[in-house]
Amino acid sequence: MIKIFIAEDESLELEYLSYIINKNKNMKVIGTCNNGRDAVKLTKQLNPDLVIMDISMPLQNGVEAGKLIKRYNPDIKIILNSAYSEFQYAKQAIKYGFNDYLLKPTEESKIIKTIENLFDFIDESKSILSNSTEDRFKLVETIDLFNENLINNNLSAGLEIVESLSLLIANQINHRAKMTYIDHFLLSIETTLRNIKSTKYNIFGHLSSFLEDDLTFSNINKSLRKICIESFSIRSEETFSITIIKNFMENNFSNPEIGLNEISNIFFVNKTYLSRVFKQEENITVDSYIETLRLNRALELIDTTDLKISDIWNLSGFKNKQQFYRSFNSRFKMTPMERREKNDKFNK
Repeated sequence: MIKIFIAEDESLELEYLSYIINKNKNMKVIGTCNNGRDAVKLTKQLNPDLVIMDISMPLQNGVEAGKLIKRYNPDIKIILNSAYSEFQYAKQAIKYGFNDYLLKPTEESKIIKTIENLFDFIDESKSILSNSTEDRFKLVETIDLFNENLINNNLSAGLEIVESLSLLIANQINHRAKMTYIDHFLLSIETTLRNIKSTKYNIFGHLSSFLEDDLTFSNINKSLRKICIESFSIRSEETFSITIIKNFMENNFSNPEIGLNEISNIFFVNKTYLSRVFKQEENITVDSYIETLRLNRALELIDTTDLKISDIWNLSGFKNKQQFYRSFNSRFKMTPMERREKNDKFNK
């Protein structure tokens, strides 16, 4: 019997996962919670075989909670439950050796199969991700570099990166490990393209169709080159629009480099033209829109977490403390600490 603990702050998702798992005679949900801090505490008490962890939770996100659980008991397996827009957190999970991930919304068969796969093998050398920390970090760095070039529409650089990525994947220990690395790559492309634009494709499924069955280096390289070319083709299909620009900003405002200049370069549109059209349609400048997104995120983190203020301005996309405090004071007429103290008094 596989003992499973679920940490999920969306009540419907929690009920859905619990129902699916408890239907299976080989699995049992032994506990649940709705925040990362309780997940760490209850996991120590209940000692489950597996924790299914939502990434975005109050008090402590799934990645941070998972790291603490792994530190306490490395044998506990962890599956992260993630949305496409949260792939930056899923990348951290790769680095820290979590066992797998699920993409919301997830089909019942995929959930059960993912859990079963983790417990098929006793030998830790056959775990789904490579045991090499160096490989995991290199995978994340290589994928990041590929997506940088996908955003900048640099196909030739993307094809060069595919060569080193193919070798990294081909050197993994078995078919499942190779497929997991490939899935991470396809997921990252899905996330990047959806952050830039709306698209008609089920991108992950569409790109998966280019994979060869036998994962030799030659076949991996050939498949990834096709995937690369198709990704850049999808990247170039749709024209510039304010809706696409807003979608990109809403998914990337936490990057402190994102601003009018960077966006105009990414979308190959004149900076002055973009500025004028955006102001006409949204009645706000591009940089003010991004600042509002960052301030709203900072406010949410102050109100719902116990993160340090220094972590909050960094996670919200501000370049430095001075910029954050100046913007926060101007918008809310109080300092971040005054906001937190006000909430603390109200909640007592």
